[in-house]
Amino acid sequence: MALGFGLIGCGAMGRELGLAIKNRVAEARLAAAFDPYRPDAEGFCADSGAALAESLEALLGRKHMQAVIVASPNDLHCEQTVAAARAGKHVFCEKPMALSVADCDRMIAACDQAGVKLMVGHSMRLYPLTRRLLEVARGGELGEPLYAFASYFFTGFRQRDSGVWH
Repeated sequence: MALGFGLIGCGAMGRELGLAIKNRVAEARLAAAFDPYRPDAEGFCADSGAALAESLEALLGRKHMQAVIVASPNDLHCEQTVAAARAGKHVFCEKPMALSVADCDRMIAACDQAGVKLMVGHSMRLYPLTRRLLEVARGGELGEPLYAFASYFFTGFRQRDSGVWH
């Protein structure tokens, strides 16, 4: 039986993650999605075939959904992860995990108490280029690092209507 996922946040990153579940993971199915910004929620559900949840509570109350992806604005990650854990759902939370160490601790404690898994999407650290840069920095090939800055340019974001969290 496929693992049922719900999506919280249907903006650019949520859309990418939700469609990856739908199109690339045979062992999973995208059950439902929620976003308070209705155009994103409706557009994503139309494109993905996921059911539209009218609220976070409605999404988390779905019985045949075992996990959620939290891809909402960063300041909502803690509360939504805690709510998902209390509903017995495993959580994949997009980065950053939360905006404070205290909120991260709350998220971890809620998932531990509920007996569900919590994963944070720091995927770039697994990219071959990122791993190679770490090897170079640790190996001393360039001397002792004093400062580093890296940019990753992604052109997949689309224009959104005004009034959203940006």
